[in-house]
Amino acid sequence: MQYDTFIFDVEGTLVDSKVVYEKVLSELLSSYNLPHRKNDLQASFAMTVEEQMDYIGIPDTVNNYQAKWEHLAMIHNADMQLFPGIFKMLNTLSDNVKLGIVTSQRQTELSNNLEALKILDIFQVIITADSTLHTKPHPLPLLTAINQLKSSPESTLYIGDSLTDESTAKAAHVAFGVALWDTFSNHNYQNYNYCFHTPNDVTAIFKTK
Repeated sequence: MQYDTFIFDVEGTLVDSKVVYEKVLSELLSSYNLPHRKNDLQASFAMTVEEQMDYIGIPDTVNNYQAKWEHLAMIHNADMQLFPGIFKMLNTLSDNVKLGIVTSQRQTELSNNLEALKILDIFQVIITADSTLHTKPHPLPLLTAINQLKSSPESTLYIGDSLTDESTAKAAHVAFGVALWDTFSNHNYQNYNYCFHTPNDVTAIFKTK
């Protein structure tokens, strides 16, 4: 069918933030005198702040940890970049469909990142971890974005790079496209409709539907 709404995850999907994420997490763990385990980076990449704190065992309040994270992320912001082809893909899609974001990031952090990358104004709706009562993989964030865009689950395609994104789409009864251009993504996906190896594949799907 013809999708009239494309909704994206951010980190690992639109933004190549691995370098920044690793630097920030390493510095944060050092500040708490916690070891930097290799598996922490990949396992916690798609988590909310609260989930990340529980997983790693951060001895602090959510607000304090979030403030430290945002401060360090701003310092390393220059290292963050869009994946090749993303800007062209978004501009092509924005002329033809509704665009939204559903992410596990919080509003302040996300706005800073997207403003720096000059893509904030491309999206009509942005749903962050602090926008709704539940976060991914609960379907509420994705369904909220669809509702605000005045679209429907049947006419929406959600594109992400994590198993959390896949589960979110399934729970919301929305078609899911796996973003495989990030070499950091090596998950065993089971419930997807499309595999996109490059951002050009996304626009190709749109043009051929």
